[in-house]
Amino acid sequence: MNKYRVTERWSAVYDDPIIMKAGQEVVIDHTRPEEDPEWRGWVWCVADNAQGWAPAQMLDICERGVDRSRAMANADYSAQEIDAEPGDIVCGNVILNGWLWCRKERSDEYGWLPLRNLEPMEGRT
Repeated sequence: MNKYRVTERWSAVYDDPIIMKAGQEVVIDHTRPEEDPEWRGWVWCVADNAQGWAPAQMLDICERGVDRSRAMANADYSAQEIDAEPGDIVCGNVILNGWLWCRKERSDEYGWLPLRNLEPMEGRT
């Protein structure tokens, strides 16, 4: 795993993040596009009773619509984010669309952090 130092504070945005299992059907809501150009590739999804951002590459479109599409998750995914303060060290090696799936050093807490808030450190864990 690669180590990163947090350079800018991040607070998790969603209290109840969307979680998808491989093979699960979800609805993509095209009326809620991601507007941050650094985070292209994310789509707003509804799965069961949860909603949230998911990486488009983890979804296979089954039925395309103008406002909504039906899709199937092709991998397990959780939109869980973690809170981080400048100077915190995180470890991770999964990067998707400008975000890192990581764990805080000396913690069991996993979640996503935006890469723009991190700087790579030399060395691995």
